[in-house]
Amino acid sequence: MKKLIIGGVINAIISIVVGGGAAWGVTYYAHSNNAPVEKKSHSADKKKVDLKKSVFISMPETLITLHDKDDNDRYMLVEIVLVGDGEDKEKTDLITANEPLYQSIAVDTLSSMSYESVRKLHVSEIKDLLLASLNKVVAARNMEAPYHDLLIKKVVYQ
Repeated sequence: MKKLIIGGVINAIISIVVGGGAAWGVTYYAHSNNAPVEKKSHSADKKKVDLKKSVFISMPETLITLHDKDDNDRYMLVEIVLVGDGEDKEKTDLITANEPLYQSIAVDTLSSMSYESVRKLHVSEIKDLLLASLNKVVAARNMEAPYHDLLIKKVVYQ
């Protein structure tokens, strides 16, 4: 009888230790995974743009030739929208006037990649890649960017 009681007490202690460790682990990892998300949301708050005053300018569809691992031609169709300040008519006109430049940058950026690597990218990653390329080329040309964001309206692969 004593052995049964002692065994039950030992099992209870082990259960408490294991359960407590598991609860601590879940809590620790849940809080560590939420921390970067909170930081991202705070940095996004700093970059907020009033979309009520923004204008969305669609670029014509851009066809990009990609090569797959077998060196076959594959195609990607992407439609880009640049977001400009609706209160500044000069900047919005400049976006429209520079459409060929922006399309050229998109083609140059994406066509240098393989089909497989582009297919692995999420639309948000393509957006970030194109926006970084646009900003880099515009800065290299000593121009002020007339847009403040880029959106991907459509992506089609063949």
